[in-house]
Amino acid sequence: HEKQMDRKGLRFTYNVMGLLLSENKLDDKALEYYEKSLAISKTLPEKTFLRACLANIGDTYRNKGNIQKALEYHYQALLVAREIPQISGHASSVWYQLSQDYFTLHKCKEAKIYIDSCLLFTINEPGLSFFIRDAELEAAKIDSCCGNFKEAYLHYQRYNVWRDKLKIDEVRKAAIKDKFQDDYDQQKAKDKAEQIKKDLLSKQRIQQQKTIRNFLFGGIVIVLLFSLAVIRQRNKIKVEQQRSEELLLNILPAETAEELKNTGAAKARSFNEVAVLFTDFKNFSQASEKLSPEELVHEINHIYSAFDTIISSHHIEKIKTIGDSYMAAAGLPIESKTTAEDTIRAAIEIQHFMKEYNAVKRKEQKPFFEIRIGIHTGPVVAGIVGIKKFAYDIWGDTVNIASRMESSGEAGKINISGATYEMVKDKFECVYRGKIEAKNKGEIDMYFVEGI
Repeated sequence: HEKQMDRKGLRFTYNVMGLLLSENKLDDKALEYYEKSLAISKTLPEKTFLRACLANIGDTYRNKGNIQKALEYHYQALLVAREIPQISGHASSVWYQLSQDYFTLHKCKEAKIYIDSCLLFTINEPGLSFFIRDAELEAAKIDSCCGNFKEAYLHYQRYNVWRDKLKIDEVRKAAIKDKFQDDYDQQKAKDKAEQIKKDLLSKQRIQQQKTIRNFLFGGIVIVLLFSLAVIRQRNKIKVEQQRSEELLLNILPAETAEELKNTGAAKARSFNEVAVLFTDFKNFSQASEKLSPEELVHEINHIYSAFDTIISSHHIEKIKTIGDSYMAAAGLPIESKTTAEDTIRAAIEIQHFMKEYNAVKRKEQKPFFEIRIGIHTGPVVAGIVGIKKFAYDIWGDTVNIASRMESSGEAGKINISGATYEMVKDKFECVYRGKIEAKNKGEIDMYFVEGI
C-alpha cells in the first residue's frame, strides 16, 4: 500500500495493525499505527472509519489507564458519529465506550446515562444482537454500582435472554448443518450402493428408484422448511405481543395499564401527597433559532431521554412534555413517604447532567439550554381521559403552584415551595428567598435548594 500510495488501503491496514498490537498488550506501539490511520482518515470524506479510529484510540488509552485521554477521543468519536446519516449504530457504540470510561472512574451516574442512551437507540436495530447482549450486561453492572438493584436485575434478565437466544441460534444452525451433512453422507452411501446394483438392474429400475428417492428427499425438505416457517411465525407473534406490552407500559403506569387491560377503562384517583416537578429552558426560542429543526429535535430528545432515565431511577412518573417544558410527579400511582425527597434528589441529578452537558456544548461553541426547575407538594387527582391516544395526566392546584415554582425560579436553580421545604428541611441545604409573588397565586414562601 505504501509503494502504491493507496491512502484508503493504508488507512485500513494501519488500523488493523493497531488492533493486533493492542490485542497483544503493546498499547504504545498500537497508538503509533492508530495515529497514522487517524491522520489519513481526517483527509478523506467518509466519516465511518474516522469514528472507528477515534474510538479505538480512546479504548487503547483506557487500557493504559489514562481515562481522561480516553474520554477526549471518545467524545471526538461521538461528534463524528452525529455527522453520519445512519447515526444510531455508530453513536451507540461510542455511548457504550463512554459508559465504560465513566464506570472505570467509578462515576456510575454518568456511566448510566450513556449506557441507557446506548440501549435506547440499539434495542430495535437489526444485526446488533451480540452488541445489545454485552450492553445489557454492562448496564446491569452500572445500575448495581449506582444502587439501582431492581433495574440491574432487569438488565441482567434481558442479558440472559439475549445470551440464551444467541446460543439457541448457534445450536440450531449447528443442528441444521449436521442434519444436512448426515443426509449428504447417507445419500452418498446410497449412491455408492446403487452404483453396484447398476450391473444387475435395468436402467428403468434404477430410474424409478431415483425418482422415488428424490420425491422422499423433497418431502423431507418441504416438511423442514414448513416447520421452520411455523416456528419463525410463532416467535414473531410472541415478540410483537411483548412489544405491545412494553409500549403500553411506556405510555401508562403499570397499575393503570393493568386496570385498562382488565376493565377497558381506568378510574381517576385522588392522592394526598404528590411532589410535582416542572422544568423549563431559559431563552429557549433564541437558542433554538440557531439550530436546524432536525438538530433541535435531536438535542431535546437526548436531554429528555437523560431526564427519563434519572426520574425512573427515583421511582418518579413522567407525566408529559409540552414543548420545552418537562413534567413529572412522585407519589403516584403508588404512594410514598419520601415523595418530596425523591423528587429533589432527581432534580439535583438533572441539574448536574445539564451543567456537564452544557460544558461540552460551550467547548464545542454550540448553542446550549439553561434550565429552571420548580417543585411543589400537595394533593392531586390523576387518571386518563378520552378514548383515543391515552395519556396519563394529573390535575389540581398543586400542579399550578408547581408550575409557578418553575416560572418564578432562576436558571440553574431548583426552586421549591414552603410546603415542600417543611418536608425536606432536615435532608437538604436550602436558602430562603422570602415571599415571592406568583402569578394568580399571591405571595408564596420559596426556597432555593443548594445541596444535600
